[in-house]
Amino acid sequence: MILYFSGTGNSRFVAEKISETADDEIASINDIMKAGQVPTLESEKPYVFVLPVYAGRMPRVVEKCIEGMTLKGSKQAYFIMTCFETPYKSEKYIKRLCAKKRMQIIGFDYVCLPQSYIAMYDVPDHEEAVEIYKAALPDIKRISDAIRDHSRFDNSVNGGGMMSSIINPIFYKTSVSAKGFHTNEKCTGCGQCEEHCPLNNVKLNNGMPKWGNSCTHCMACIDGCPQHAIEYKNATAGKSRNFNIGAEI
Repeated sequence: MILYFSGTGNSRFVAEKISETADDEIASINDIMKAGQVPTLESEKPYVFVLPVYAGRMPRVVEKCIEGMTLKGSKQAYFIMTCFETPYKSEKYIKRLCAKKRMQIIGFDYVCLPQSYIAMYDVPDHEEAVEIYKAALPDIKRISDAIRDHSRFDNSVNGGGMMSSIINPIFYKTSVSAKGFHTNEKCTGCGQCEEHCPLNNVKLNNGMPKWGNSCTHCMACIDGCPQHAIEYKNATAGKSRNFNIGAEI
């Protein structure tokens, strides 16, 4: 079973490619969260987790969700991270999680895809993002083939420990908040932001989106808005929005 979490589509794309090659079922952790489920899952094949890197580690809400899952069948797992440049020391915290779940990591790797954290960084325009996706296809195929063949691998990354261990908690304490999201005059009240939010943190009120107190900065609401009507503070004006580009590849 392949489980993925994806705000703007990067991890979803990789998970779908792995599913095609490995001929394995796929499930969205976003949907699991949105439904408020504490699921019991079963897989005879190793579990495959495809997750983004947020400040050097998997998103905290994802870690909490996986901790709550009952995973029957296989006790082996692959973890594939999607990131802009490096997964930092995310494997260290994955190993800690797997120890709690009494699971064995038999494969760790990562795929570099377009920067998607529009709230803080510059992001590529659409054409550049498409080319980055295409350039990642050989790595995705290599990983997919290894998972299909039940091969073991460990593409660990040295360095980056400060991001994963020190900056991560500071980042969540000081930066991860929904308070900065707001709409501009382009908003039509279509409700796509409410639909995309995995934490049910966006609700339409009199036809306009309102943000609650739960947010993991996945950027699904802002990048998934078809009208480009959502901004974050003053940081996102004029920036490209890239959402589920994999559908075009």
